[in-house]
Amino acid sequence: MYEDDRVRVTAREVPHPPLHQSFGYRFETEEGIVAFSGDTAYSHSVGELAAGADLLVHETMEPDFSRGLGYSDRLLDFQTASHTAPGDVGRLATAAGARHVALSHTGPPDPREVGDDDWTRKVAATYTGPVVVGHDLTRLVPVR
Repeated sequence: MYEDDRVRVTAREVPHPPLHQSFGYRFETEEGIVAFSGDTAYSHSVGELAAGADLLVHETMEPDFSRGLGYSDRLLDFQTASHTAPGDVGRLATAAGARHVALSHTGPPDPREVGDDDWTRKVAATYTGPVVVGHDLTRLVPVR
């Protein structure tokens, strides 16, 4: 943990095999609380970091989309073991009480194959709060 007069930062290890160290983070300021999943499979550590967060930024990969694109079984196994499906992002955000969700590091990343509506619909199946799909230079401000 790190803390000064403006921010408290908490880090937790999250699962991302075959890597031995991958981390999620929680940033607490006067303006709000933001949690970042890092690159990870579904993780209770991320749920702890996201507890009561104003914004949860979570990576997501969807093996069903990848399967339809002809990805190999080996790559699909890797995605399932080391990344979080959108429905599980929604479950985690709901359980944590996160107020907003932003999706990052989406895969497959080609928006011609999988659009923002596809991602948000999958998360919305298990989460009732606002969801946005992050893109390069997307700016978000936590709202309490």
